[in-house]
Amino acid sequence: MSTASALIVAALLLGALVGWFARSISADPDRRQATHNPARNHAVPQHVSPTSDGSPDRRLVDALIGVHDLGDGVSATDRISEELHRVGVVRLDAQPGTLFDSSSQKAVHSVAAPTPDRVGTIAEAVRPGWAGPGGIIRYTEVSVYGPASAGA
Repeated sequence: MSTASALIVAALLLGALVGWFARSISADPDRRQATHNPARNHAVPQHVSPTSDGSPDRRLVDALIGVHDLGDGVSATDRISEELHRVGVVRLDAQPGTLFDSSSQKAVHSVAAPTPDRVGTIAEAVRPGWAGPGGIIRYTEVSVYGPASAGA
């Protein structure tokens, strides 16, 4: 995907997200109450569209995570994190120096370890992961220390 295409997709996602937030914030409380469905799962906030099983819409969660990745503003990413947390989606971070864990992390780079005891540990967190009630949504992407090459 070209940079221009990626920017267009990002702008569309951001526009949809801003529209969704604006509608949820400015919604008339009386109208919201009148359309309330008692059969709805109350664990999901009213401003998030649940799927038929009561969980939040996966497409919306994926879009919010994508916009979070692009966000430069601290307040915007904090707000997105809070909204995701409300529906049970949490950010997964990796700390440099800890052991690589393939159950929640994906190695995207390998770096020569400065010492043999650092092999298999995280050199750097590249991109955060996300998990929801159903499990991992996106693995935490990390750079992992590997053995030094024989020629080094």
